[in-house]
Amino acid sequence: MKIRMILTLCFVLTLAHQSVFSQEAAPSSPAPVVASTAPPQVQRDPFWPVGYRPGQETFEHAVSNRVDGSKGPGNTGTAVTPATPRVIVITWPNLKIKGLIKQSDGSHLAIIDGVGIVEPGQTISILKDNMVFKIKIKDVTEKGVYQQKLDYKPYVKKP
Repeated sequence: MKIRMILTLCFVLTLAHQSVFSQEAAPSSPAPVVASTAPPQVQRDPFWPVGYRPGQETFEHAVSNRVDGSKGPGNTGTAVTPATPRVIVITWPNLKIKGLIKQSDGSHLAIIDGVGIVEPGQTISILKDNMVFKIKIKDVTEKGVYQQKLDYKPYVKKP
């Protein structure tokens, strides 16, 4: 019974306290609205580059500065220069000769690393830097392997 009376008293005091403060906080007449001349603050977009700040350029300014003179959004008046082509330097692979074999008839064979045993006239393919190089073995002698560079093309993995 005592708890019920204490809770009721707390509830009544809370209501009385709220009504007193709501009368003090309510103004007698609405406050006049003052127009601000300051531009609104732009929050930072998380996708902007580091150090980027939006310019003071307006939409009408961007439209009037188009290079071709047409109307439309998105062009700030800077001309687009074509990209310069990339220069790709192709370096042919060096054949790594592991050994030479002399046959009974006097001809020679070569053992090439990554390819295997090759003989004169054979065409081999070597994969290097995602390119496939085709090389023809011209001759194999005691002094080494003479080669002819035939072709190269990008490596395409078959599905």
